[in-house]
Amino acid sequence: MKEKILRLCPLLAFVLLICGCAATPKALPIRTPPSGADVPPIHSTKVVLASGAYKDMAIGAFSLGAISDSKIKVLEEKVNNTLVAINRSSTARTSSPVKVRVIVRHFLHAYTNTGGCMFACVAWCLADHTNAVLFEDQFYAKAEGRLVILPPTVRKWLYDRITERICLTTVQFYQTGGMAAESSPVEVAGTYATMEQAVKDLPSSILSLAPLGIPYATEVNWRVAEPTSKVKWDDLLKE
Repeated sequence: MKEKILRLCPLLAFVLLICGCAATPKALPIRTPPSGADVPPIHSTKVVLASGAYKDMAIGAFSLGAISDSKIKVLEEKVNNTLVAINRSSTARTSSPVKVRVIVRHFLHAYTNTGGCMFACVAWCLADHTNAVLFEDQFYAKAEGRLVILPPTVRKWLYDRITERICLTTVQFYQTGGMAAESSPVEVAGTYATMEQAVKDLPSSILSLAPLGIPYATEVNWRVAEPTSKVKWDDLLKE
């Protein structure tokens, strides 16, 4: 019986990978000063997907359907776990806790039978115990994979980039005295401050194979992920 279970382990792992199932996301390593960062404790972290934000763009492939709440929860746990694990200075550990709120404003998943690309517009903020916004940022992030790179892996890469930018920027914000005017977002590979920067690094078209093996390219309009309004944080900060 034991030998049969062991033989099934690789198959089970493969099935879990395809389904996108995973254990609690590990914290990413974040660079901090030797004495610790001046980042206050985290009161709470919340990540939400805006209504209608997710677009499944299957091209010559079976549709994977809508993204589940549990997959968005993975991003929330990754951001929170990374922020909580930051090496803090002795002074910061006794500071008043702060809130972190993240809104995935747009999430595009364009894919074919040869690979795919995920592209997201993310807004986030830091707020104090009175719900006053201390710092906010909006950026774009992308990740792509070809052939044997499955969607869960591409999504993990996307989440890692989003998490790294949020957490490194949080560290920098507090290391510069917690003054928004004196702090700017940290640049992370695969993230972009503007849509113009992002589209230069995104594929203008995605290649797929027809039934007879004939390749054809389909253009993708990534600009639909550009918001036309500012984020209102009031309701999300009350949660």
